[in-house]
Amino acid sequence: MCDELVLLNHASTDRTPEIIAEIALEHFPRVHVHSELDRVWVEMSHRQKMLDIARQAGATHIAYIDADEMLTGDKLQTIRGWIETTPAGHMLSLPWLQIKEGLAPGVMSTGMWASQPVDIAFRDEPRAHWAARAGYDFHQRQPLGRTWGELQPDRATPPNFRTDALSVREPPAPGRETGAVQNV
Repeated sequence: MCDELVLLNHASTDRTPEIIAEIALEHFPRVHVHSELDRVWVEMSHRQKMLDIARQAGATHIAYIDADEMLTGDKLQTIRGWIETTPAGHMLSLPWLQIKEGLAPGVMSTGMWASQPVDIAFRDEPRAHWAARAGYDFHQRQPLGRTWGELQPDRATPPNFRTDALSVREPPAPGRETGAVQNV
């Protein structure tokens, strides 16, 4: 799905470093690893460090997937196409499926997180950066530096979403809270 991969190993105490080393060796030189030994979790600082590494590697589009998230394998080529065509100033948002009690029991289609789209990718631009906001350093998916529009697949109830149409929400005009939606 991606040309290069930036991995963060944050103070792991399990086999994570070994697994990352195997992935890096298998996909050399396309894997960039950043290890952080400090056990304090500063999410925005970690995101910024990974963005800096991606930029040093020449990235033009940035997709980020947290360790507790996954993309469905049968949609990877479609998702890559969406990422490649994400307009400047927009975030690609995908349906977020809530997994109940691991993969085996199944997907929940109700609940707070089951109906939320999640921002996963954007076309890079120099103004984009991550930093804590008003002291809050967690769960911020959109970088700072600009107001982002939104690109989302048209979808029915998860996990059934159409891959043949995308909706675009333009960034809001200064002083306005919502943007105009356009189907593409």
